[in-house]
Amino acid sequence: MGTARAGPARSRRVLANILGRPGAMIIRYEGNSLHKRYPWFGKAPALRSDKTECPPRVPAEQALEVLTAAIQASLVAGRHSSILDGDHPKYVWGRSFFEASNGERCSIAWEASSSNRESPVYHAYPIQPDRHSDTMPTMVEEWLWPDA
Repeated sequence: MGTARAGPARSRRVLANILGRPGAMIIRYEGNSLHKRYPWFGKAPALRSDKTECPPRVPAEQALEVLTAAIQASLVAGRHSSILDGDHPKYVWGRSFFEASNGERCSIAWEASSSNRESPVYHAYPIQPDRHSDTMPTMVEEWLWPDA
């Protein structure tokens, strides 16, 4: 239950609904305290040993803004799973650049996972070539890590 595979026609309809048609859904990034060692918009940190830690050097407001836009851009670019969670892809992948709190620019490859079947709300976390969802298409892996 929970997830379904989308054929090409259904994927196109789903993305058309999410990305800008009348009545379109709004994409949202919402941080998850299970990936944090620090407070996140009033939520207590709850980092679990089996979760990838989000870098504390990236300011929360910037992460919210950058990842919301990046998730939408990755959906448009086709960097998402064919598995659906409700009417939207379960996973989305990308790479974003952040201005760290120490002034350095950092690049982070991420995976966003749907946290709400009713609307496209995603939480994202850093990934590595050897640690990400096994549903990631090869073309996304090659785009994220061209030299791997």
